[in-house]
Amino acid sequence: MENGCILHTEPFKCCFLPNFISDEEFLKSLEKDLLQLKFYEKSNDLYKFHQSDDLKKSTKSSIASMRNVLYNDFRVWLHEMTGFVDLTDQVDVSCAKYEHTGN
Repeated sequence: MENGCILHTEPFKCCFLPNFISDEEFLKSLEKDLLQLKFYEKSNDLYKFHQSDDLKKSTKSSIASMRNVLYNDFRVWLHEMTGFVDLTDQVDVSCAKYEHTGN
């Protein structure tokens, strides 16, 4: 583990952030608020899912807090971890639900 993340190189490069959100009460509030959003059915070649609008429109406090962490603290951390200097200020965030289907 390095700087709070677990790095994997196989089958592709990625990292896992095991304690990205450790506040259980916040997670419960975030889940409740996210599940109250309006979702739209989407599909690709392999599966169907439901996706919300862009979360920048949400005024729910838990969603706004999560969005602010991603837009600010997480972008700074990502820059420090990767060294990428050209990270855009634009962060697109939505919520997706994947449910069991017969497809």
